[in-house]
Amino acid sequence: ELVNRSNRFHQIIRRASKNIVLEETLENIEKIISRDRNISAANMDRTIEIYAEHNAIINAIEKNDISELENAIRTHIQNGLSYFKQKINN
Repeated sequence: ELVNRSNRFHQIIRRASKNIVLEETLENIEKIISRDRNISAANMDRTIEIYAEHNAIINAIEKNDISELENAIRTHIQNGLSYFKQKINN
């Protein structure tokens, strides 16, 4: 269920951009990392982090704060990357 919600969240963000190049690029990236979402969903701590990261992104969008949005997206990506690096090294 969490994976489906996460996929839907990312889909909504892609479509809201109304930028076809960005949409297609992100869609291709998501195809690559879809397996990783299943791994993240199996870890409750990471699941809680993802939820908070998604909320930070939504809040920045609602406030129309581009700087905050960039930081929220960057944090989400960096945290995900760090999580998988940690999984690979263990």
